[in-house]
Amino acid sequence: MKIIKYFIIIFFTIIHGTLNANEKEFNDLIHQSEELDQQLLIFKHSSRCGFSSMIKRRFESEYDSNLTVYEVDVIKSRELSNYISSTYSIQHESPQIILFKSGQPVFSDSHSGVNVENIKSHLTV
Repeated sequence: MKIIKYFIIIFFTIIHGTLNANEKEFNDLIHQSEELDQQLLIFKHSSRCGFSSMIKRRFESEYDSNLTVYEVDVIKSRELSNYISSTYSIQHESPQIILFKSGQPVFSDSHSGVNVENIKSHLTV
């Protein structure tokens, strides 16, 4: 079963499959994944964009890794999306994937580049 968790600025709590977070909690998640030597995948998308919705549906239907995907809705969580972009010097785009290893982004792609094969080629087994 695919698990997609959502970041929406407010607080960490799971409600209907949604994970809410602010900048501090996002940093805590990054640091926790770094300490545990885990990879972290962020999927940014716009709920108002048809192309972004199409890529999201395709991604959800094809993604079969055990790596949890944290989703950022750039409309509902614009501040968090901007924070990620400015903190890690990654131009904001939507849809966009960002893979973190050891607390740092090691791969990002957007639009048609958001696909399972691109992600798998950068995952550490």
